[in-house]
Amino acid sequence: MGPIADWGLGLERKQVPVNTEDFSTTIPGIFAVGDINTYPGKKKLIVCGFHEATLAAYGAMAFIAPDKKVMLQYTTTSPRLHALLGVATSGNANLRGILRKNLRDSKTTKKPRYNLRLHSSIAQLVERRTVNP
Repeated sequence: MGPIADWGLGLERKQVPVNTEDFSTTIPGIFAVGDINTYPGKKKLIVCGFHEATLAAYGAMAFIAPDKKVMLQYTTTSPRLHALLGVATSGNANLRGILRKNLRDSKTTKKPRYNLRLHSSIAQLVERRTVNP
């Protein structure tokens, strides 16, 4: 555990108990996500870590700037995030073209040129790679 063991977090079996509302610990301003934390019903799956990190980020923001409103944005619809990621914002035409090509390739039994998963962030990153290789 290293120095964390001396922080007074009330460890349980070398894990940090958290409040599942925001993944805060018993010490204000310290949040724990992933394999280090524990709570009733905890599943050690990477997807759970993503969920925990999202809630912890909101909890940390509320701790850092309690009066500031946090806007939830999605990579599929936010022009601001599109600009930050460097992806096309006008209907994501390039991505649609790639998807059409994959559909054509699958109908002609060719191996698709790109292996795409239609998850917002992955699709955006794939599009970014094809626009700016």
